[in-house]
Amino acid sequence: MMPKLVLDQPAGTKKPRLVLDEPKFDFGTPPITDALEPDAEELEKYRRMGVKQYRSVGGTLYDLTKPSTAPPEQEEQFQQWYTGWAEKLGLNPDPDHPLQQYDYRSAFEAGAKPDETGH
Repeated sequence: MMPKLVLDQPAGTKKPRLVLDEPKFDFGTPPITDALEPDAEELEKYRRMGVKQYRSVGGTLYDLTKPSTAPPEQEEQFQQWYTGWAEKLGLNPDPDHPLQQYDYRSAFEAGAKPDETGH
């Protein structure tokens, strides 16, 4: 079907106008999902597949690399440091949870601390 010019006068207007009447194609409606962010199981699935980073539909970039293994005494110090901040800021008690937005182990090693907003 070829496009054609047609006379159109929208409601409430005084002057008619010429518009190109094109055939309309309907490719269906894409599925609608409320899940803009993945759950922990989905992130773990990608981690097991060897994916290093994952960008969600919502735009969040997740780092899926495994945490480095530290000597036991440093790991104990890290756990104490993280537990204190997690309780104070209401963070997930698991520093290695896939939904964490920061690399807390690197922050600990660098001596970093959250600011007054928790970032």
